[in-house]
Amino acid sequence: MITRGARLFIRVAYVALFFSGFFTFFVPLCWSIETNVTSPQKNLIETPRPIYMTYFFEPGCRLCDSKIASILVRLNKDFPQLEIRYSNVAQEENRLMQVTMGKLYEVPLEERLVSPTIYVGKHYFIREIDFKEVEKVLKGYTATGTENMWMRAEKDRNELQQSMPPLYLERLKTPALIIAGLIDGINPCAFSIVIFLITFMSYLKRRRDEMFQAGILFIIAVFL
Repeated sequence: MITRGARLFIRVAYVALFFSGFFTFFVPLCWSIETNVTSPQKNLIETPRPIYMTYFFEPGCRLCDSKIASILVRLNKDFPQLEIRYSNVAQEENRLMQVTMGKLYEVPLEERLVSPTIYVGKHYFIREIDFKEVEKVLKGYTATGTENMWMRAEKDRNELQQSMPPLYLERLKTPALIIAGLIDGINPCAFSIVIFLITFMSYLKRRRDEMFQAGILFIIAVFL
């Protein structure tokens, strides 16, 4: 015969076992679920945002092949989130993109066809590119990342490509080819730039004297 006190003791023991099992099983389970839910959010915040860079280069350009190439290798090591797009301006579509990017960044007209050129974020670097200067700019984008300006410029490039007349070398007179050849002998990056500059200014319907002045200024800049 179980007494009243024994029954009360058994009930208290059952209640104690129940709550003991609850804290032993459910509390760790809830902690595990909370940890699994919050961890991806934490990792997402800590993931560095990409920094998009576009590099326009000319094959055969000594500056592009040596100095700038080594700078980009170092920058890639220091900034793992850096995504570099290499654009060979010897290809027509990339040359058009170079003009479009120059317009987008409000680069002076006479410098939009110059190589090497680097575009990153809201900054651009032309010709003499210094590692420290580019590094300083990239450090400013490590937390925020940058917009992919290449994607933004593609639409403008397609419109420019449809409206711009094709370049026919046979239209150039012999003296013009000789002068371009002399320039190319001094700077291999300049030949295609001069030809494209003439075509681009013709597309903009500039006067001949303006085209001549732009050509002279470009040649002087190349010599310097």
